[in-house]
Amino acid sequence: MTAAGAVCAGLAGFADTPPARAHKNGDDAPAILAEKEVREFLVRMTQEHGFDPRQLRGIFSRVRRNPSVIRLMDAPADPKKKVYWRAYRKRRLRPADIARGARFMRENKASLARAREQYGVPQKITAAILGVETRYGAYTGNFPVLEALATIAFFYPRRAAEFRKELEDFLLYARESRIEPLLLRGSYAGAFGLPQFLPGSARRFAVDFDGDGRADLFTPADAVGSIGNFLAAHGWRREHGVLYPLSSAGDAPALLAAGRANDYRPTLTLAELNAAGAFLAEKAQNGAEKYLLVDLENRYDTEYRAGTANFYALTRYNKSFRYAAAVADLGDALARASGEGE
Repeated sequence: MTAAGAVCAGLAGFADTPPARAHKNGDDAPAILAEKEVREFLVRMTQEHGFDPRQLRGIFSRVRRNPSVIRLMDAPADPKKKVYWRAYRKRRLRPADIARGARFMRENKASLARAREQYGVPQKITAAILGVETRYGAYTGNFPVLEALATIAFFYPRRAAEFRKELEDFLLYARESRIEPLLLRGSYAGAFGLPQFLPGSARRFAVDFDGDGRADLFTPADAVGSIGNFLAAHGWRREHGVLYPLSSAGDAPALLAAGRANDYRPTLTLAELNAAGAFLAEKAQNGAEKYLLVDLENRYDTEYRAGTANFYALTRYNKSFRYAAAVADLGDALARASGEGE
């Protein structure tokens, strides 16, 4: 049984509320139901979405503020512990993870090939995302998702509005997917499943790719299809490249400024890139591609590459150049190790 299957309520709505569970942060802490804003949120959920008010109160009477979530959301970046590109890449391309990913590609060849056909996303990219996110399901997070989302939604003002929407989407997703909301576990920010979707993305992009009637993000086939659907919806272009090495970065400051001015969307033609003194070190996969200069900072130098619309789509999954570049590089390593090519 999958992790999500274990929490499936088997009903059109939520399952009966389970007994109160031990709470590592202290059972004497008051449930967040004591907060006026929480009660107002639950009233809105009953009025706008038809939830049973008694059932919601029962669920939220077992939810408490999790201080660990706040600490992790608020953790300041330590400049002495900054992870530069080469070290970041090395962590994401460890031999054991490449071997695990190659095995995943062989074992899920049919689903990966079908996702490529349907959404245009290469098998190696889909597999690489699963590797970077959860090491192919080896670690999907151990925070109660409802508790994490509620803690940020009501006790972290800087992102409260954003996460109240995620909390709303989570309750709707749990009802639609017949999942017991108190039992689902994921990251400290409330992402869950093999692809680590937040609830809003789960509701918009999760697909039932194995045909069992449920979009279960803890099963490989549904995770593969859901990633393809997400990237296609964010502009993935079939038969285009992702990230190209450069033989010269040319006028890097001007090219980086152009990227910032365009919200980091690729807007430069190959001719414009060349006119600024930047040249691809290999032939472009598609002549219609447009480019963005990508800077990957190391301790003593910076590596520059040219990203395409597909690179930009990867940054919609995680808004980090390092993340998207690591996915691209891991994908290439997986293609070589698996023998599955694209």
